[in-house]
Amino acid sequence: MTTKNELMTMEIAALGETGLGLTQEEIAEELGGDIPQYPRIKIPAGGGIAFEIPGEDPENPEIEKEIIGVVVWHHKSNAYWAVSSDDNTPPDCLSHDGVQGIGSPGGSCKECQLNAFGSGEGGKGKACKNMEQLYILQPENLLPVVVSLPPTSLNNWRTYKTLLISRGKKVNAVVTKITLSKKNTGGNDYSVANFKIAGNLNPETVGAATIYRQSIKDMLAQQAAEAMVQAESAPIDADFTEIPDDEVPFK
Repeated sequence: MTTKNELMTMEIAALGETGLGLTQEEIAEELGGDIPQYPRIKIPAGGGIAFEIPGEDPENPEIEKEIIGVVVWHHKSNAYWAVSSDDNTPPDCLSHDGVQGIGSPGGSCKECQLNAFGSGEGGKGKACKNMEQLYILQPENLLPVVVSLPPTSLNNWRTYKTLLISRGKKVNAVVTKITLSKKNTGGNDYSVANFKIAGNLNPETVGAATIYRQSIKDMLAQQAAEAMVQAESAPIDADFTEIPDDEVPFK
């Protein structure tokens, strides 16, 4: 009898082979040079243990307790808000790779005082928010969803990556299941992402996932390059770099 995980693996394998009827060349042609607006999923605030999955109706997202798919690509990102970090406020400074910031103050993230421990409110944590962006390919979709991990979930993500490396695997060689658990620190509830191997991909599918991974990296490199050009062309006395609305959910 085929288990759910085995079925999931086979479906993702089929996706890698058929592309739901579209080749990478056809996808690029349809986009016409535009960067895809990948659906974004955030870790809920306040200790929530369910994800809000964007669907056809923006006002009524689907509620799921787990996300299952292949993490085809992942990268670090940083964002800093001088005043407010609500969903409708673009960050004053952001980094697409956790290395180079764009905006105010911008520059090297490693050398930035706002990215140092103790720079956060009350001398705790960092003023700059360190995150990890996971691009997850699911059986029913041709393009990935993006799960944005906050600082409180990064340790679990590092532990999961280390486990896979110890077994000689990359994250795009397995099917990953993400769930949420409720934690409390100092009287404040928050949600933490948990990671588990839900299945293994066969070598052929791993190869397809690697090719797919490169296409995602190429599109993100284009996005980062365009953002850098925009920042460099801003007036010298400008203290804020406008961030496109589609990049605001970068937190």
